[in-house]
Amino acid sequence: MYIFKIMITIMEGRLKSIESSVEIFRNTGKLFLQVDGSNNIIPVDGMNFGLFYLASITDKLFNISPSIFIHFLFSSIILISIIIIFYLLNLFFNNKKIFITIFSLNLIILIYIFKKIYYLNIEYLLYFLPPVITILFVESIKLKQIKYNSFILYFLFLLYLLCESIKTYSSLGAIIYFFVFILFENKKKNIIIFSLIFVFIFSFSNLINYTSGKIQKKNYYELFDVNYEIDYLVGASKWQAAYLGLSYISNAYVDNFDDNVTSKFLKSKNKNYKIINTHTHEKILKDEILRIIKKDKGFFFRLMSAKIGTILAWVALFANISLIYFFSFRLENYKKFGILLCFTFYSVFPIMTIPVTFYITGIIGTSLSLFNLMMIDRQFQNTLKKIYFFFRLNNS
Repeated sequence: MYIFKIMITIMEGRLKSIESSVEIFRNTGKLFLQVDGSNNIIPVDGMNFGLFYLASITDKLFNISPSIFIHFLFSSIILISIIIIFYLLNLFFNNKKIFITIFSLNLIILIYIFKKIYYLNIEYLLYFLPPVITILFVESIKLKQIKYNSFILYFLFLLYLLCESIKTYSSLGAIIYFFVFILFENKKKNIIIFSLIFVFIFSFSNLINYTSGKIQKKNYYELFDVNYEIDYLVGASKWQAAYLGLSYISNAYVDNFDDNVTSKFLKSKNKNYKIINTHTHEKILKDEILRIIKKDKGFFFRLMSAKIGTILAWVALFANISLIYFFSFRLENYKKFGILLCFTFYSVFPIMTIPVTFYITGIIGTSLSLFNLMMIDRQFQNTLKKIYFFFRLNNS
């Protein structure tokens, strides 16, 4: 298949950081450190630690390079996800032609996203897959096609944890949909169990970053007998993303979605500037964003309007006729609230940053899921049959 003939990778800078961290771990046994441009060992900053830890352990156990590991990891996720989507869709259709058509559409959209991001930001696929699989899985439970104690449930749980360790909150929209279904199902035992799971997954990335940050500081101190002098940021930088997100429309404040723009601004504000991702710089960026909003509310309104309008255009493109289904048919409450919350949650990322393919993958996944919901809905299928027989009768 096309997807598996390509070497899957991540952004070059991130890959170099992981390779550097793995080499240090191989030589010293110390995790979450990297070599900077001056060949000094420094803590990893501004990124989640999931891939760093997994790549380091894989290298130690199997002597597999980070680039090969990343290719294998994401290839495996994609392959298993395709098999599960195939299996779940097959549960709902007796007509094999319709089933193949719907599955092919899911596959085409997956390939479209893959082609857009595989060479740069394959991690953003982790926003797309969870809602597609989760919503199909929920419907299979609802229609009693499969039970809770399925392999798919365990795969989903592992996928959620992997997503959260690599991209914070990437699976949360899908989990929210699942949680809404559990609440409307109104079975006390399931609500309690899933509430605990929800809290655990919700806090998982923060737990990893907190624990890894402690280990990182300890490892640096053990190597150099001194604490690192910079208040570096553990985990991804939210305010840098939001600052660069101001560049989506023409303005006098931020002219491009580029780390160099952030770096230039921070150097003008901090004479001791060394790296972007620090707690000090997060506060500077936060204050600057709030200053711009307060000073130029018209610009902020235009910016939000442009971003929301673009997001709605993406929804219209990928959900298409299923939007008519959503607003015209009497859907069960868990579907209505679940889909709305899923769309709302996955809109946060492109609103904070810019609504391009990388950051919109959760929206695409939710839109495709709405289309899948429409096609497996018995009510909708009966309507299609009536329309078919009506036209057949008129043409006879």
